[in-house]
Amino acid sequence: MTTIRTMGRIIRMEGFLPRGCRVCRDWSDSVITAVGLAARPEACPTCGRHVPIRQVVALENIAWEDI
Repeated sequence: MTTIRTMGRIIRMEGFLPRGCRVCRDWSDSVITAVGLAARPEACPTCGRHVPIRQVVALENIAWEDI
């Protein structure tokens, strides 16, 4: 029988589990891109997980290889 205390622990532990697949697991709401390159999509092409883009940082006059 599961107690309320055990359920609370399970719910807290679920917060530590990674969400998404191997493609989108590390996506955040900020995207760094170079001018002329497309940012990532908001929906993962593999699993369909939706990660909205809230901030886009576009790098100008910096070679992508120098980052």
